[in-house]
Amino acid sequence: MEIKDQRVRRKLQQLGTQKRHLFVGTFSRYGIKSGYKGPVETVLLTDIKLASGGFLATHLWFNLTKGFSDLGTLKPGDQVQFAGRVAAYEKGYQGSRNDVDTEITTDYQISRPTKVELVTKSIKINDRSDDESTVWGEVERNN
Repeated sequence: MEIKDQRVRRKLQQLGTQKRHLFVGTFSRYGIKSGYKGPVETVLLTDIKLASGGFLATHLWFNLTKGFSDLGTLKPGDQVQFAGRVAAYEKGYQGSRNDVDTEITTDYQISRPTKVELVTKSIKINDRSDDESTVWGEVERNN
């Protein structure tokens, strides 16, 4: 399939699909998508980079796999590191409705996340008792 969409994650495409790489992303929020057997919990990571540096994508959605679940409840701003493989997928409506006019394109994602680790944890610091004084910061885990 020819790639026509300019929003394709070209930097992911350039990594290729043959090797696993180490990535880092910032947790944004949880979500739910429809699955064949019912709702599937998901995780949205933003600012996806190679662990060695180099921006790759603004955001990627992942299923809430055991690796992500084992981290406990993530908070916005938490930095997550994981290994994965780049994979191509078809993007766009693929149903049979005639009133939906969406072009199907090839895009790239990171699949099969493993070795999921929390790199930095976002914490909430209250220096006073009222909510107006809440400050957000990051603390690196030293393991």
